[in-house]
Parts: sequence; structure tokens; C-alpha cells
Amino acid sequence: MLGRAIVMSRKNRMSELDRWMIPLDKGYSNANAKAQWRTLSPEEKAHAKRQAKRAHAFVWAQHKSGANQLADQTLRAFILEYNSRIARHGLIEYDLPASFEFMEAFAEYVPHLLSFSILPERDYMIDSSDFLEYISGDESPADAMSAAYELAESEIYNVTSVMDPHNTLIATDTDTIGFGAASIVRRGDEVVVMLICGSKSQPEALTKEEWMNVDSTKPWAQQIAEESARAGTPNKWFMLNGDLFKQIALVRYDLNRRTVVDRAIGWESGAHWQWISDQHIVARDVPIEKLRAMVVKLEKHRATFRLAESTLLVPS
Repeated sequence: MLGRAIVMSRKNRMSELDRWMIPLDKGYSNANAKAQWRTLSPEEKAHAKRQAKRAHAFVWAQHKSGANQLADQTLRAFILEYNSRIARHGLIEYDLPASFEFMEAFAEYVPHLLSFSILPERDYMIDSSDFLEYISGDESPADAMSAAYELAESEIYNVTSVMDPHNTLIATDTDTIGFGAASIVRRGDEVVVMLICGSKSQPEALTKEEWMNVDSTKPWAQQIAEESARAGTPNKWFMLNGDLFKQIALVRYDLNRRTVVDRAIGWESGAHWQWISDQHIVARDVPIEKLRAMVVKLEKHRATFRLAESTLLVPS
């Protein structure tokens, strides 16, 4: 056990993380790493190897743990990706995936392990049809954000439905979705929700030219892009229970102000994640015209975001 996380605002968590980040302009190179390695004494090299083995063991023990349900395993997949990037080239500023801007709330950085540790978890199995009936009934709290203060501080609530998402489809004029699972965490006045649902709507396919431009400034990313383009995998989307596209919604709420701070919708293929978001870090390299188009696209997922907010009623 690494202990309970200290209650910190997101701003303070990011400031703390900045202490350990490699500046983007410094980056990482094998040549510099090898040169630095040669300057170490035999004792220092032995210590570094022991620490690396310990970090590797921790990361894989964490990844293989959990309740083995959709919510906690999806959470672990995100955290493993962040830890894998750190293992490859260190904790570099702005080099973690776009999802990290939301998912960091579910973990804390452990400097001596060079890894993110998942916060304590509570795992639940629910009948999603009963849950949807409850949240639409008179007994349900009128204000989901007020009810979210019932969530234990810095503990993750993993909720997975025992029902096929086809049995709880919610339809609007722009999408049809079914509940799969959710992970929710409260850090002070902030709550972050990761909602996993099945969607009837297929995400927009990337053209080969668009796919080849993804992270084109990074040699390792460009190599993956080229291999995936040849294999035709960029638009082979992951599915949830047959004909439903697996869709992830990430939402950050400010409970004190009763507002939605950031939103994102993502789809995973065999080669990459495709996100639309109004989160400023996610959109930092996106032209203003494309950013406006992304915000318009987000509005088509009203049912998904309403369902995400409804998960704040899980404690109730």
C-alpha cells in the first residue's frame, strides 16, 4: 500500500508533477541516456537496475490486479499506457496522451517508482436498468452534483453493469447509447467521470493522410503510424457487445460552482485513440476552425454526457 492520496486541487497536482517532468525542449534521446549511464559508478548502476526492476514489478502487479471488470480494467489500461511511456522515455512535459488531462485524477505519481499509482478503489456490479429507472424516478436527488459530495474523498468508484448495454439503450436524434461501466473519483470539489458505453454511431474515419500526420514530429509515433496505415488498422474500432462501438466519455465537474469544466469523447482502434474535446490542453495544437467543429460535434453526444452526470448518483 502506498497510502491515501493527499487532498490537492488539480492545479496543485499539476504543479507537483511539474517538479519531476523533463522539459519538452530537453526531451529524451538514447545518445544522452547512454552518455549519462557511462558516468555512473558501478554502485550507482546497480542501484538504478534494482529501482528499474522494482518499478517494472509494481507497474505489472498493478495492471494485473483489480476486480477484472470493465470499469477497473479500462482504468488500468489508461494508467498502463502512461507508465509505459515513462518507461520508454521518461516523464516529458506534454508528451502524455490527451486522456491524461482527465485521468490523472485517478492516480498519483510515485517518484521513486517513476510510475503512477491508482488510488484506492471500490468495485460494484449493478443492474443498469434498475439504475436508469432510479435516476429517472422521484426518489432520485434532483441535483447530481450536490449528491456527488457523498463520494468518499480520493477513492475510486468502479461501477460495471451486469446487463447487456443493448437492454438499456438511450436514443436521441443524434445518437443511441447503452451503459457499460463507469469510474468516478472525487478530489475535493472536483469530480472526474470515465464513462464506458456502447454507441450505435460510428466514429468518423481518418484518411490515410490524416493518420500519417498524427504525432508526425515523434519518430517512434511516425513508425507506428506507417505500420498501422499499411495494415489498415487506424479505423478498425473497438466494439462493445457486438454492433456497439466502444465509446469513452471523460468529464470533469466543479461541484462548488456546479459546472462542467472539460469534456471529451474518445474511440479506440487497433492503432490509436481518436478524441474530440473542449479541453484546452487536448486542443492546444488544433486550428481554431477545427476546434469549433469539435465543440459542435460534442453537442451531438448530449445523451452520453447526461448519462455521465447521472453516474454521480451512484452513492445515492
